[in-house]
Amino acid sequence: MQLGAGLGSGYPAEIDTRQIFQNVPAAAPDSDTRLDSELANDTLETLVALETTLGANPQGSFASVAARLNFYFPDVGLPPNVVGFVNQTSVSVPGTVHQLGTAALVWSLWDASTPRHAIEPGSFSVSPASFDVLMLFNVLQSGTLILDAPPIRYEATFSGVSSVTVTGATHGLGTADLFWQLYDASNPRLAFLPQTLTVHPTTFDVVVTFSGTRTGRLILTPGRASYAQNFTGAISVPVAGSTHQLGSAALLWQLYDASTPRQAIAPGSLTVDPASFNVQLGFTTAQSGRLLLGAVAEPPTALAMTLAVPMGGSGRRVGPHDPLPVLMRTVQALEARLQALEESQTALLTHLTQPSPEEPAS
Repeated sequence: MQLGAGLGSGYPAEIDTRQIFQNVPAAAPDSDTRLDSELANDTLETLVALETTLGANPQGSFASVAARLNFYFPDVGLPPNVVGFVNQTSVSVPGTVHQLGTAALVWSLWDASTPRHAIEPGSFSVSPASFDVLMLFNVLQSGTLILDAPPIRYEATFSGVSSVTVTGATHGLGTADLFWQLYDASNPRLAFLPQTLTVHPTTFDVVVTFSGTRTGRLILTPGRASYAQNFTGAISVPVAGSTHQLGSAALLWQLYDASTPRQAIAPGSLTVDPASFNVQLGFTTAQSGRLLLGAVAEPPTALAMTLAVPMGGSGRRVGPHDPLPVLMRTVQALEARLQALEESQTALLTHLTQPSPEEPAS
């Protein structure tokens, strides 16, 4: 399609050609109150150059180029507290890299399969001074570590006790839908599991018990952006990405049973699809309870979420977290620039068809 012919753009199906504009005789000097051919030609040249760089139909069967790249290279462009790793027995994340500025970290871990399975490391520790994270495995492992320190959180320290109680009035978080993490008092602090942890659904009181006496720190948070779903007598609990609307596979999770108070439990299996963000919770026997999911950043707009889902095709290739954040940002910037230039082109062409007070009408 020829830009400047008044027929709009044929992109992305084809790369446009362009019309060359000329100034009328005795053109007035350039100014910020007058548009002439130089500006129109530069704008059209930029549009065609952007289209040529991206190529025709760069989005393929997807709604955008960004969505296509995100499908084949999941987790690209995510914040530095989402860390991919390949075939490692140890994963170290310096505090200067994850940039969360605290040792009060909540975290989750997913393997590199499709869909990704929630897994546990051999050990997880964080330095109280440098905030450096070290995660160890007993065998080679690939996957994604999700770290977060939501700004709304409560930290309770305890020393030489077999149980810890934090009332809802004390933590002041105003909900029973809490993500939690326990660390001991060693240096670095080592994450550990309690014997039991419960949250009352109406008072929000939290009670933690240990098999012996422990010293350490309890972190409670409602997360940044979260979704909760109840289930009853279920062996399988699906949660579509379009339902939780967190717009990411980089999810924190927490699971409680349906007793009062709710007790934290482990799933039989928990998976998330890196493209659709669909979550699947499974048990070996029927279970009732409540699943919490949390994103490490605010969710995107509904439009951005729509663009992130492929429009067709079922096959996919997943490299475990290919390092392409610069490419993603470049493509997204190009798309935004292209849209802005197309809008300005329409305005320019409309203006150029109107006689200027300083130019004779042709």
